[in-house]
Amino acid sequence: MQEYMRGLFIVMYVLPLTVILYLYVRISRELKVQEGPLAVMMYEARTRADRSRNGSSCQQFR
Repeated sequence: MQEYMRGLFIVMYVLPLTVILYLYVRISRELKVQEGPLAVMMYEARTRADRSRNGSSCQQFR
């Protein structure tokens, strides 16, 4: 019974926790790479492209 409970603890708690922590670290590293001036320029370029593609601009709101 003790081995069953230990196995159940590992499968139901430790394994999912390990996967979540691993994915959290990978995502945070990926996001840190995107920070900085280049990321800001890429965001602004995407925003301008979206506005021109959708046909909306700041002049419509004036």
